Amino acid sequence: MYIIFRLRWVNFSSYTKPGQNPNNLNLVIPDSQIIALLDSLRPYADGIRTFGTQHGLENIPRLAKERGFKVIVGIWLDFESDSAGLAANKAQIANGIKIIQDGYADSVIVGSEVLYRKNLTATKLVQYINQVKAVCAPLNIPVSCADVYYYLVANPSVIAACDFVAPNIYPIWEGVHVDEAMKSFHAAYKLVEAAAQGKPIFVSESGWKTGGNTIGNAVPSIANAVQYDRALLHWSKATGVDVCIFEA
Repeated sequence: MYIIFRLRWVNFSSYTKPGQNPNNLNLVIPDSQIIALLDSLRPYADGIRTFGTQHGLENIPRLAKERGFKVIVGIWLDFESDSAGLAANKAQIANGIKIIQDGYADSVIVGSEVLYRKNLTATKLVQYINQVKAVCAPLNIPVSCADVYYYLVANPSVIAACDFVAPNIYPIWEGVHVDEAMKSFHAAYKLVEAAAQGKPIFVSESGWKTGGNTIGNAVPSIANAVQYDRALLHWSKATGVDVCIFEA
């Protein structure tokens, strides 16, 4: 007998065709492609998390809302080592604010693994978080940033700026055998819980690779992905902590 879990949240990437990726800045994702993927998810998920507000991605929240999804709007931040990088971040913020003001955001994540990639300092990230919070606070829309869990734990000023804490926790990337993965996941979660000091926690990314290179004792495969994701969803249901599966 199968027990069907309807996903509360899934990370949403609309790059579904060859050659499409976030680094191709000349590419604009058409609405038709976004709609097709959203429609394919409707039987299985209640909400999506997005990753950017440019190159067609700014249309995802509206199209998702029109189809009954809840939406966590992701504002992508990158290096600001030149004027183009600074301009791109400012455009991401401005577009994100417009999406929020247009009523298409249930919550907002400002930056994805910015600390892990060393795109920005914690101080600069907090400035962007606070800029978005100034718009969201009167609308009662919570704001956070998403990052690898141990970078959040190491940067209490970032946690302090967030309305909720959004760690990315991947036992597979730490080379943990799938049979030990949930033990590792829970240990990471407890570190975040201690650092959050009572703030709500939303696990913004977790999952298991279905293919590719073995990482330590972590073997990518469909069977292992099913095992891990099932255990993860049972944990989420038991604890009441929302988990956003990576990815659609």
